[in-house]
Amino acid sequence: MNDEQRARTELAVIYRISQALVHRQDLASLLQDVLDVMEIEMGMSYGTLTLRRQDTDIFVIEASRGLTKEEKERGQYKLGEGITGTVAESGKPEVVPDINRDARFLHRSRSRQGVRGAFICVPILHHGQVVGTMSVERPGAQDEGMLRADLNFLTLISNLLAEAVASIREELSERASLKAENEQLRRQLGDRYQPNNLVGNSKGMRMVYEQIAQVANSNATVLIRGESGTGKELVAQIGRASCRER
Repeated sequence: MNDEQRARTELAVIYRISQALVHRQDLASLLQDVLDVMEIEMGMSYGTLTLRRQDTDIFVIEASRGLTKEEKERGQYKLGEGITGTVAESGKPEVVPDINRDARFLHRSRSRQGVRGAFICVPILHHGQVVGTMSVERPGAQDEGMLRADLNFLTLISNLLAEAVASIREELSERASLKAENEQLRRQLGDRYQPNNLVGNSKGMRMVYEQIAQVANSNATVLIRGESGTGKELVAQIGRASCRER
């Protein structure tokens, strides 16, 4: 690819990514689309995008190209760990001409050991803080000029994605907080409503416990239905005991 062809390709990729940024609502899918475009149009393979977990020094792969689910899950890096962690810590990009000749390349995903190629990793900066990293590989030997051009282009893409990546981090953080809060509420409800003489902590049983709690302290007449041996008498005893305690 000569310089003119490369310039046209880069403009086309930037346009497609910009359009995706405007129209995509699912930001996680957007990141995946970006990596797909970069491999298909630019030949940048095994692209990965890591995000820094909220209030931690750990960067995990959020989107990838060419990795299995298991390989993706193994891709976790602490600050200063490997090339990805080094970029995350320093906020400066790294270019490795041959990943098999650089001890810092950890092969954490264990997907491409022994395969020769160049590795480029750039930070994703938002308000001066590293919120993620983006990396790609160039298979085979690459000349210095090509790698420098790739680095400049990847830096440009990371700048375009910075706001979207920051939004994803906030969304993941809020989701994790809500999940933790829901789990805590479930445990509290389970402890509060589960009678001593009934066993079971499944979703269905928790619903039964909540229904018992709702009617036990009222004067309402309640019809308890169910097959023989399912605990109807136990439920009735709980209700009578609650009424006597009032």
